[in-house]
Amino acid sequence: MTRFKDMLKKKIIFTPASNIISHTGRCVSLARELKKRGHEIILAGSPRYLQNPQIVGEDEFGYYELKDFLSEEAMESLRTMKKTYTRKTILEYINSELVMLRKLRPHMVITDFRLTMSISARLQNIPLIALLNARWVPQYFNGTYNAPDSHPLPFFAKRILGKRMANFLWPHLIKLIQRYKLSPFPWALRKYHLEIKRYLPEILIGDYNLILDTRRWGPTRNLPQNFKQVGPIIWSPELTMPDRVKELGAAKRSVYVTMGSTGEKNLFGEIIKSFLDTDYHVVVSTGGQIEIEGNMIAKNIHLEKYLPGEKVMEEVDMVICHGGNQTVYQAIKAGTPCLVIATHLDQEWAGEEIEAHGAGIFLTMVRVMAKPSLIMDSTRKMFDNMEKYQKNMEGLQEDLLKYDGLKDAVLNIEGFMQESFGK
Repeated sequence: MTRFKDMLKKKIIFTPASNIISHTGRCVSLARELKKRGHEIILAGSPRYLQNPQIVGEDEFGYYELKDFLSEEAMESLRTMKKTYTRKTILEYINSELVMLRKLRPHMVITDFRLTMSISARLQNIPLIALLNARWVPQYFNGTYNAPDSHPLPFFAKRILGKRMANFLWPHLIKLIQRYKLSPFPWALRKYHLEIKRYLPEILIGDYNLILDTRRWGPTRNLPQNFKQVGPIIWSPELTMPDRVKELGAAKRSVYVTMGSTGEKNLFGEIIKSFLDTDYHVVVSTGGQIEIEGNMIAKNIHLEKYLPGEKVMEEVDMVICHGGNQTVYQAIKAGTPCLVIATHLDQEWAGEEIEAHGAGIFLTMVRVMAKPSLIMDSTRKMFDNMEKYQKNMEGLQEDLLKYDGLKDAVLNIEGFMQESFGK
C-alpha cells in the first residue's frame, strides 16, 4: 500500500491568473495541502503575488515565471469592449507555457482562469484540472443572470430598452461579447488542430473540474462526471493584526473596506472621503492600489496595504467590498454583513446574491461614482437595520460551514490522480 501511495506522489504545476490575488490565494491554499501530502508543487505566473513573501513563503514551492496580464488590463477588458487577447499574445503565452511544460514535465496542471493553459496542456497531453466558480459555466448553473451595469452594451440596453428587456437579451449579448473578445482562441485551436471553442464556458473547462461554490450560493444542475462541487477555498494572508485594528472589536460602528486586487483608485477615494471625520471607525486594506503617506489619514480611518481579511471581518460590524468571490466568502464565514460596490459583472452577480439573501446592500461602481452619497446612505441604512442583516448573513454562514472546500478539493484531485495514473 505504501509503495502504491508513493507512486501517486506527483509533480503538479499551478497556473492561476497570477496578477489577481483571489485566484492566486486559493491556488496557494490548495498547493500547501497537496505539498503536505507529498506532492512536488511548482507555482507558475507573474511574481507580483507568487513571489510576494506576505503571500508565499520563501522557497515554499518551486517557481517558474510566466508573463501574465496585469489586473488593470483584465479589469479594463471586463468593463469595455477592449480585447485582452490578440493572436500575437495568445501565441506568446502558449509558446512560453509549452517551453515550461517540456522543461518541467509535470504529471498534472491545475489552473485558475489562465485561459491559454487549456490549449498548452492538451498539446502536451498533460491532465488539466480547472478551478471554477459556478457562474462561469452557465450550461450547469441553476440560477439567473441579470444584465450588468459595468459593461457598456448591457448598460445602454437597460437605458434604451428597460431592465426587463435587457435581462432577457443578456444571454445573447454576452455570447456576442465573448465571441468578439475571444476570437483569437478558435484561430489558435484551429492552428493546433484542436477542437474549436469560441466561448468562455467552453474554454475554461479542464479534464477534471472543481466548482468552488456552495450549492446555496452557486446552485448547479446536471453536472457531468468530471465535475465536482466541493465548496469554496477561502484564503487570507497569514499576517499579524495591527494593534489599531485589534481595537475595532471594542469600537462602535466599525467598518472594514477592501477591494481585493481589482479595485478602482477613484472608488477608493470616494469611499475614504465619505467616512472622513465621521463617527464610524474604518480600516482600509488598499492591496497596494492606492498609495497614501502614513497609516492614519484621519482619526477614524486606518490604512494598511495588506490585512488578514478574515480575522478583520470577525472584528467589525460591516464590510464594504467589491463583491469578489473570495472576499464575499470571507464575510459570510465571519457572519459580517456586506455593502457590495461591484466593479464588473461577476461581482455584480455576487452583490445581487448578498442583497437577495438580505445579508447586505448591492451597489455598482457606475452608480456610486455618479452619486457618491449612496455610500453613506447605504451605510446608515445597514447600521439602522443591522440586526436583520446579521441574522440573514448568519443563515449563509451556517450553510457555508457545512463545507470543507479545501479538504474535498484535495480528495477529489487525488481521486482523479488515481484514476489517471494508478492503473
